Amino acid sequence: MIDSAGRSRRTDIITQNGGYKGGYVYLASAEGRAGILPNLNGTLLDPVNTFADAFAIMGLSKIRNLYVLPQSSATNIVLPSSFAGFNVNGRDFTVNINGKHVEHTHFLAGHISGAFTGIPHFEHCEATDLTGGGCYMFDVAIDGVFTNNANNAIWLLNGAYTKTPGEEAVTFDFGVGKTGIALMLRHHSGGMHLHNMKDEDVMTAEGDGQIIIDANCTGGSISRRGHWQVTDYSGGAVKIINDDTTQASLDGAPLVGAFNTVVQLYETGGTTPIADADVSVWNSDLSLLLGLKKTDANGQLSIGRDAGTYKLVPQKGGWTFSPPLTLTVVANATHPYYGDTVLIPQPGAAEECVLYVDIIDIENEYSEGVVFTVTLKTAPKAVGGKLIDPTSREYKTDTNGHKEITLVKGCKYTVDSKALPQGIDIDTTDQTSINMALQI
Repeated sequence: MIDSAGRSRRTDIITQNGGYKGGYVYLASAEGRAGILPNLNGTLLDPVNTFADAFAIMGLSKIRNLYVLPQSSATNIVLPSSFAGFNVNGRDFTVNINGKHVEHTHFLAGHISGAFTGIPHFEHCEATDLTGGGCYMFDVAIDGVFTNNANNAIWLLNGAYTKTPGEEAVTFDFGVGKTGIALMLRHHSGGMHLHNMKDEDVMTAEGDGQIIIDANCTGGSISRRGHWQVTDYSGGAVKIINDDTTQASLDGAPLVGAFNTVVQLYETGGTTPIADADVSVWNSDLSLLLGLKKTDANGQLSIGRDAGTYKLVPQKGGWTFSPPLTLTVVANATHPYYGDTVLIPQPGAAEECVLYVDIIDIENEYSEGVVFTVTLKTAPKAVGGKLIDPTSREYKTDTNGHKEITLVKGCKYTVDSKALPQGIDIDTTDQTSINMALQI
């Protein structure tokens, strides 16, 4: 295809537009029908009834997105031996991964269980009895036993919560003979029973609930932030950090001391205050969290401190600081500190992935002026010494329904618009360009 500017673009993804709305193949095991003809079977209006047919169509049509439609009965999905880099979305579907390779595969709103290889992503799911070498979870109901089976694995549970009220804590097994494991609970609610934690294993617990340390734990450390009840059967083998924090201070009450200390945050190179920044106050060696405070409209917060040296760690979305900042208190005083805005830097050619977006209406005419967003989904990545801003960026198609966007390789993004039924995930790993044609 040659556009108005004389550019030649691949058209392989345009084959998705024969009813594959939003770039998805559609599956409904009870209401669908068999068939693997691209642009005929597996569409929104004519879904297929087996995952095998859906997977065949995805391969023929170069589509990596599957949507399981709501229906009268649940859909059970049996994965092939390798199912890496796909997106599975929908309602009321069940997947027992059963040892399959699911590197960078994203499951949204399903019931997930079983052993896996690779690092999958689970979002708005129910996860039960998982075994693997780490994963990323976002807003997931958890249950059963999670078992780690790899060294140096990272398990990130962001917004996870215990599935069954009143149920015994979920078990996390760091793995016999496995070392260097990181278990990170962010915005967590519920209990966690730890097994086989050892030296070089670490856990961060942010949220509310209980932590039970089993007698078979022989080392490691837990950083506890929030409201946690700890029951330790290891005889103190696991180090608890911040176990003695004062909850009144953590909830933002004034920190008491002999001197009134004002912390002032400015933008670097000027006097523009940085408001609504969260600042944690620590002792001098960062072993004890003393309190959390937020800057006001003038970029200030006030604390009472005795004479001594303390550390400050400011945080705010869209800003970067150089923590920990050193606070030395000798008298009543105001202490200025500075931060920089975080922007998406221009990547070098070796780090670029160009996304070509064409938006077409139902009559296959290019649509001008369609507004859409591109959001970074993976953890922020450093480029040119700066972090990519994880916030959404808004774009609009030109008179030809076209837009070119320069992204950074090695990241995951979501493309979304009010004109689309749902967002579409893309992966720029090892890609220099991606062609995307969307029908509205």
